[in-house]
Amino acid sequence: MVDVSPPQEVGHRTGILFFCISIGVLTGSPIAGALVDANNGEYTYLKLFAGVTMLSGAALVGVLCYYMRFAVDQVKAGLESAEGPTVNGNVGHFDDHSSRRDLEADQTLDDAENTKMRQL
Repeated sequence: MVDVSPPQEVGHRTGILFFCISIGVLTGSPIAGALVDANNGEYTYLKLFAGVTMLSGAALVGVLCYYMRFAVDQVKAGLESAEGPTVNGNVGHFDDHSSRRDLEADQTLDDAENTKMRQL
């Protein structure tokens, strides 16, 4: 996560990750114990619970991958056509290596450099 996050957001994203993990950690053991007790010490219900939980997690990952791959691309395509020319006449294009924030930061740096040049 540190490799894909800006340094100022690493702590925030790590906290969210640990919060999401804690839900499963705190609820999994009591549920597992109750399922084993409900089946007179057998693990059949627990195995089914674990399998259903894993399948639903895999389905959620699949849905999110679809969303990230197709729905976000459509939004990006809509932004490109709506923005038109941007800094230095380049058309706004957002791919995996650039973002709106990067483009705005470049714009701010260009403005600062132009202001400094005017002062000289």
